[in-house]
Amino acid sequence: MVSAEGRLSFGELNAAAERVGSHLVGIGVSPDTCVGLLVEPSADLVTSVWGILAAGAAYLPLSPDYPDPRLRYMAADAGVQVVLTQSHLRDRLRGLVPEGTVVVTVEEATAPGGGHPLPEAREHHLAYVIHTSGSTGSPKGVMIEHRSIVAQLRWLERCGYLGPEVSVLQKTPISFDAAQWEVLACAAGARIVMSPPGSFRDPLSIIATIREHGVSALQGVPTLLRALVDSGELDTCSTLTRIFSGGEALT
Repeated sequence: MVSAEGRLSFGELNAAAERVGSHLVGIGVSPDTCVGLLVEPSADLVTSVWGILAAGAAYLPLSPDYPDPRLRYMAADAGVQVVLTQSHLRDRLRGLVPEGTVVVTVEEATAPGGGHPLPEAREHHLAYVIHTSGSTGSPKGVMIEHRSIVAQLRWLERCGYLGPEVSVLQKTPISFDAAQWEVLACAAGARIVMSPPGSFRDPLSIIATIREHGVSALQGVPTLLRALVDSGELDTCSTLTRIFSGGEALT
């Protein structure tokens, strides 16, 4: 993984995720526990996702870009009792989660210690919970099991869209379902390149990140793809070989 904080090898990411998972197990997290995740796009985000999964639990993405009322609703709707966040976001959680909710920072969770054995998640256990947009009413939480996301990742790998030679740009906000395979792409051996926070709104920032880090796989809605084309710079992304798009009419 490559991010503004530096680089992590597969071994380093796995070790950090296991420390997070062990810490969560130590405070009572277990398979099918829903853990809130309020973390900005960064190495912490990927480490936290894999750490929650290592604990056998499911993560509830709480995008820091969302307004407080929506985050409050999502946390209450999912019944989260534990939230994993970053130190600078901890104060924001006051009033967003019920009293008594356990708040853990990534810094605390990745500190050496613990040593609690990690459970083995089964295919029917929850992997994550995603809320719908709420365009037709209140947002609804959709529970995704391990078997579903594993099937998607295996399909992407089998079709040659993911693999050790692929570098995936992680730029989709984490509360969108489309972001999950970006964050989890390393399960298929791919390299994850974290784009700067908020860059999903900035075509030139996306193009700069693609060029700087040799990104080969990008996904985006057709509106974003049009903005990338209209920038006049997309043809400078010589390493980009895979583009995925959906969520809107393509033409």
